[in-house]
Amino acid sequence: MCYDNNKNYNKEENKMMTIREAIRKYVSIHNEYSIIEEYEPQCMIDENVKCLAVELDAQQSYMQLIMDLTEYFDSNNIEDTDFELEGASVEAAEDRSVVFFPQVK
Repeated sequence: MCYDNNKNYNKEENKMMTIREAIRKYVSIHNEYSIIEEYEPQCMIDENVKCLAVELDAQQSYMQLIMDLTEYFDSNNIEDTDFELEGASVEAAEDRSVVFFPQVK
């Protein structure tokens, strides 16, 4: 994996940030969301996939979460060089929605 010296750099920890770490950091800043470390998407149950996910209340817009996360990545020079965000999807229930990232293990 090649990185530009200015990309995906976590100044506070003095190291490169992975996409997983960047999503976790974004969620830690925004209390309305919570992280699920090893989410098992119902739509992929036969594939035995466990991935990173963000949980939000059903009243919240998952599209807004995705737009805000994208803006956070842009403003912090975080690039998805390995296309880990590809295939991000949503599962919704009456009381919550879960945005999950199958490529972010």
